[in-house]
Amino acid sequence: AWHIKLPAGNETGRTYVRESLLDENGEFEFETKTTGPRVFGDWKSRLTDDERKELAFHESEIERLKQVGLNRKPETKEEKLTNEIEKLRAQLIAMGIDPDKV
Repeated sequence: AWHIKLPAGNETGRTYVRESLLDENGEFEFETKTTGPRVFGDWKSRLTDDERKELAFHESEIERLKQVGLNRKPETKEEKLTNEIEKLRAQLIAMGIDPDKV
C-alpha cells in the first residue's frame, strides 16, 4: 500500500493518508473530531494545601539536583579508572589484604 503526502498545515493535522483508505472514487473522508484534547495532570488540583507545599518542595529539590548534574563536568577515562582502582583497594583493605603486596 502506498501513501499520499498531504500539504503542510492542512486542517486535518495529518501528514499522510494511506491509499487503502480511499474509496472507489479516490476520495477520503476525514473524521470530524468532536471531543477536545485529553488532559492529563488534573491531579494537582485535588491536593491539599500541605500536599501542594510538599510537592513544591520536592519539585524545587529536583530542579536543584538537575542543575548540580548539568554543572558537573563528566569524568575523564583516567578519572573513572582512578576511582575504580581506589574502590578495589578499599575492598582489599576491608578483606585484610595489603593492596601494595598484591
